[in-house]
Amino acid sequence: MHLAGALFKYLTTPIEVCIERDTKGFYEKIKQELLKNFTGIDSVFELQHQQACI
Repeated sequence: MHLAGALFKYLTTPIEVCIERDTKGFYEKIKQELLKNFTGIDSVFELQHQQACI
């Protein structure tokens, strides 16, 4: 599929910044082992080299 004028962006943020910005307390719940399979912590995130727009 070709989308004329479409722009795809990939952003990466250091984990320290994510923890600092966490307004919902997810990282605190992870530390207390109340959340499992959190992407980027104990669940792998695989970057797609071929992007798809659905």
